[in-house]
Amino acid sequence: MTQSENNKETQRKRMRSYFIEATQQIIDEEGILNVSIRKVADKAGYNSATIYNYFKDIDQLTLLASMKYLKKYNESLCSNINWNSDPVENYFSVWGFFIDSALEHPNTFYNLFFGKHSNTLDDINQIYYDVFPEEIQKNPPTIEEMISGQNIWERNMKLLEPLINIKKITQKQAEIINDVSVSCFCTILGQVCQSECNVDFGQVKQRMMDILYFLLVE
Repeated sequence: MTQSENNKETQRKRMRSYFIEATQQIIDEEGILNVSIRKVADKAGYNSATIYNYFKDIDQLTLLASMKYLKKYNESLCSNINWNSDPVENYFSVWGFFIDSALEHPNTFYNLFFGKHSNTLDDINQIYYDVFPEEIQKNPPTIEEMISGQNIWERNMKLLEPLINIKKITQKQAEIINDVSVSCFCTILGQVCQSECNVDFGQVKQRMMDILYFLLVE
């Protein structure tokens, strides 16, 4: 790569960082549902049209801005789960931390895992950490394997695969468990996002955990 190309790439990363950070501020201050091209452009100090030079659309930009919430979730997994212990216990523990994180920021997590670009999570990871390499953290191999999935179905399947022999289930059964688990969570989280009254997060989490235990234990 020539010096000119290096300079252009550096500028591209810098511009992306301005817009991502501006979007993160809006999410923190007003919530993800209030993000708009105009607001991001105004906060970053650029013309709205400029954003489309660096991102596919506002949805991709919003997804990139939401990555910091996944970073906190990954850090929680590293700190609180013994990855050398029982894979079945790990599976339920990972889901428990995931549900807690999702309920803390339901609209953001719904967008991350069920939104327009939620089937490109690994690509989003690469773009984000290319812009913010200082945020890269060392994860246990199990987490690295999980977060390499392009969507929540792939990620959950990577956690389920070690359980196939332990729980004496077939690959097809594991795939069905995966589909049912993720689909149920999509529905439950969507209901939380649409609720206009106070939600008992404890009950919501227990409902999802009951479904997971039923699918794997009962």
